[in-house]
Amino acid sequence: MSDGMLSDLGRSVKEAVQGVVEGTGDVISASAGTVSQSVTAALKGGNEIVGKSIDVTTDITKGAVQAVSEASTDTFQGIQGVVSGVLKGVASAGGDAMSATQEVVSTAVKSADEAGEDTAQAAASAVHGALDATESIGGDTGSVLKHAVTGAINGAGEVSEDAVNAVKNVLITSVKGAKEVIDEMK
Repeated sequence: MSDGMLSDLGRSVKEAVQGVVEGTGDVISASAGTVSQSVTAALKGGNEIVGKSIDVTTDITKGAVQAVSEASTDTFQGIQGVVSGVLKGVASAGGDAMSATQEVVSTAVKSADEAGEDTAQAAASAVHGALDATESIGGDTGSVLKHAVTGAINGAGEVSEDAVNAVKNVLITSVKGAKEVIDEMK
């Protein structure tokens, strides 16, 4: 993914995340904290968080995933932190993190693929990030799991059918409860 595809907000977050994660051993916390602050700041300036949050979270997720992919760090821990941070930021700004989950996870999966990363592993990390955020901010983990798994599969669907199958297989083996959600989708 080139910087040319990122908005100014996405580029700004990319630079901030790269600066933070390159010098730390705790990639999940570092990326989550930086991203959460960026989302909260971007959303708090507007009256209508719901309409604004989709564009903001998409831009920030794209930029942050690109940053962790390019940084000399554990990309998949970074993706987990990015998704967690975006959802925490939405909640902190007064938005509905549950509603944002599917789009944020889907964007993370597509962005990881565009950056040349393993789509299935990125999907598992993104789902774990959504669950991490829910544990932190509170909420119904069963519903978040359903939204996150759906977002991961939808994101993979924009890549290829092979990516969908790989994502389903990885989620079934690495995310507790994902098999049941996938079975319900059939």
